[in-house]
Amino acid sequence: MKTLRDVLEQGIAEGKGYHEQAIQLARELPAMHRHWLENALTVHIEELLEPAVNTGAVTRIGKENADLLRPFLHSNVQDAASLLYAPKFNFFRTGNGTRNRGSFYLLETGPLAGKAVLMLFYGSRMIHTGCLLSEKADERVVLKDHELKESDALGKKIFRCALTCAEPLEHQGILHLANFTNSPQRELLHRLATTLVA
Repeated sequence: MKTLRDVLEQGIAEGKGYHEQAIQLARELPAMHRHWLENALTVHIEELLEPAVNTGAVTRIGKENADLLRPFLHSNVQDAASLLYAPKFNFFRTGNGTRNRGSFYLLETGPLAGKAVLMLFYGSRMIHTGCLLSEKADERVVLKDHELKESDALGKKIFRCALTCAEPLEHQGILHLANFTNSPQRELLHRLATTLVA
């Protein structure tokens, strides 16, 4: 199997424009990553959950109602709004991107009404898709069919109970978010929204 270096060196030796293309790609890739993450956390998740928002089945949590996150957070988290995604806090921004940001939707109907939040969230390395729970009681029975695992990383410092599927953001995570329509993140959020609000 050839490495990228092998392909470039062979292309340069043959007089092909690979080197210029590689330079251009290296310049544009960080902006592409920022764009894919931002779209997933804003446009795509909003489009996916818009029908549930319109029927009152879920409530989007934003700056105006960030206190809705409070029951799902450890007491050491002082500002719930600090966990909300905004473009200036993009993981892939130039320099050192901000960690621990996401999009959140409180369930308003179904067996977990007021007790669960759907989320798409990134920490220091992983993109997490799943639910936050305010209590660790029978809610786990409802969630067991969704292949969610309790996140120790998120559960120790930020959320009381985070049940997620996670993958490395800088690798397969960003590739999945680039094609959000066919991503495992979209599929899981759609499945959770469909089954948990009934």
